[in-house]
Amino acid sequence: MKKLISTLSAAMFALMFALPSLAASSSSYSTEDVPVYGLIIIGLIAGLVIGLITVLVMKAKLKSVRKRNEASDYVRKDSFHLTSSSDVYLYRNVRRTERSRR
Repeated sequence: MKKLISTLSAAMFALMFALPSLAASSSSYSTEDVPVYGLIIIGLIAGLVIGLITVLVMKAKLKSVRKRNEASDYVRKDSFHLTSSSDVYLYRNVRRTERSRR
């Protein structure tokens, strides 16, 4: 996929710089007839498409881990031994705000 993207980007780069010279060599066109803004827009669109393809390929590779609902799915059997447990709070500020009923 990387080779395809690099080939596409090289082709778009070459196309952007070849069009004005092709128009200049043609007898029916002059360099003034080549829409420079059109070439810029084509280049931007091509860059966005290539970037989107790249990001989608990278995103597709992130599917190796699935969400687990319980911690027992993450801990190996007999590798975790809890000897004591307690909840320790650093701050004791409690703010209570009554919610309006709808």
